[in-house]
This record gives sequence, C-alpha cells and structure tokens, in this order.
Amino acid sequence: MHAKYDPKQHIQRVDTPPRSDEVFDQREITIQSYQTTVPFDYEKLNDGLESAWLTPQIRFGVFHRSPSPSKVECTVVLGLQDKLSIRAYDYDTRRPIWYNWMDAIVDTVNIRYFKDENGLVRFTTTGGGRRITDERLEDFNRIFLGITKDAVTKRQFDLERLRDLCFVRFVDRLYMVRFSDPSGEEYRSIDHALFQSRKYIRPDTGRLKEVRSDSKVKIESFDSDVNVRCDDLSEEIQVRFFIKGLSGSLRLRFPRLSYVCQPSTPEEQADIFYRVVDKAVSAILDADYYTQKCCSLEDLDFLISTGKSRRFPENDIAHF
Repeated sequence: MHAKYDPKQHIQRVDTPPRSDEVFDQREITIQSYQTTVPFDYEKLNDGLESAWLTPQIRFGVFHRSPSPSKVECTVVLGLQDKLSIRAYDYDTRRPIWYNWMDAIVDTVNIRYFKDENGLVRFTTTGGGRRITDERLEDFNRIFLGITKDAVTKRQFDLERLRDLCFVRFVDRLYMVRFSDPSGEEYRSIDHALFQSRKYIRPDTGRLKEVRSDSKVKIESFDSDVNVRCDDLSEEIQVRFFIKGLSGSLRLRFPRLSYVCQPSTPEEQADIFYRVVDKAVSAILDADYYTQKCCSLEDLDFLISTGKSRRFPENDIAHF
C-alpha cells in the first residue's frame, strides 16, 4: 500500500508569485461607439455617476472615476460584482473541490461620455467581458443617467475609410481580410470572401491584388497588429486588433504587460491599463472612422445592396 498523500509535503507557499494574476492582464477587449439623441448635460451626468458607485446593493456600478479636464466629458470604469469560483483538487478523495470568492469584481468596462458636435451625448465603451452584456449597460444608462435604449444607436465604421485603412495603412501587416461585392454577396471571381493567414499576407499575392484593384469591393473586416509604446510599460508591446466595419467594433488582444512601476491598487491598474488602450486605439484610428449618420438595420441592408442611402439619397456610400 502507498503512504497516504500529505499535501504539506508537496504544496508550499512562496513569497513571490511565479506570475501576476491582475484583473487587466492578458485581456482581449472590444471598443464600441454609440450615438444618442439625448442633449449633453454635464451636471446631470456627473450627478448620475456619483449616485452609481458600487455598494452591496449596486452590483454593477462605478468602480473608478478619472478626473475630467473640462465639463464636456465624463470617464468612468464600471465594475461588475459577482461570485468567482476557484477550483482545487482533493488528492485523498481524488475529486475536485470548489471555493467561492464572494463579491469579487469579475469584469470591468471603461466608458467615456462626451459631447458631440451637435451637443448630444456620445459614448464609447472599452472592455466589458462576457458578463457585462448590452442589457446591463442599457439598464445602467437608463437607471442612473436617464438614457433609454431607444435613444441609443451603435455606430458603424465608414466602409470607404475602412478600405483605405486596410489597403493603405496596414496592407503590409494584414492577417485576414473579409470582403464582398456591392450586392453584399461573395466576390464571385475569387474562391472565398474570407482571405486569412497565420503570417502576414504578402501584398503582392494574386487574390489580394485582385480585391484591392476592384474599387467596388466592400471590405467588411480585417485583422492586423500595431506596435505600442507607453511610458507606463517597461517595453514596447505588439497589440493584435480585429476591426469589423459592419458592427462598428474594434477588438484588441494584448500580450502580458510589464509595467515600469507595478500598480499597487486596482484603481491605479485601471488607470494605467486604459491609458495603454487609448494609445493602441490612437495608433490604429487617427481620425473619426465612424459614419456620421445613424443607420437602422434596414438602412444598412439597403446601403450594402445598392451603395445608396435610403434616407439620404443625395449621399452615396462614400459620403454616408
């Protein structure tokens, strides 16, 4: 018979963790932009956010606020409190055992509310995770800020600018390109409407040259990467990004971050991480790449199929 397993002989506490387990490290996050029909009122927004700090009763609320240099924007990090399950293993009974870490902040999302050129509220969301759903964000905006669901429209990327971004700025660094013909169908002269590679796609590849030379082809999404430097990080990082024109989303995948000075609090870590995110977004989008008018699903279908705007027929797809 084997001697009974003694965990103390095999499990030892170490003073320095072999790796860091910060909430924000090695995350894949999504940036979305939203337009509202609600007039921007800084005092109302500020009061609403001040009433939304996390408490035992407010499970999804303000975790951290960044100071605003002016009264034309408000920036917050919202935290979702939930139960975090931790799996261990009982070698004596040969079965897994579970522990619950109660009231942990399991997901965060950064939101910047600001005044657009028409004096209305526009906001961008960064991050979120799977547990912070659209419904949670809609409820937060409605309950604390008085912004209802029907007053909000998710913004789309301008397809002409997206094409330029793909075939000019990042043509040497493409991993994937998804495209369609003007009717929204697969591009018939090429085998597939999705062209991807594990390494950079050579710009002189025949299929890519064919797509690039046809001005009528719509670029719906593409993947690439960008190098990012930030004073808070000890080294330059490479950020992989996935840009989807028809959904208006920009997804970023970060490597593990190495800080110049390790943040000592979750709030400090949030500040640094979202500064790095801002640097990455600025390195990718250096201008307003979103359409300037709001599209409904029906408008978008009509736009893709005809190249014309149904509500604004004087504008073609290049100006919509």
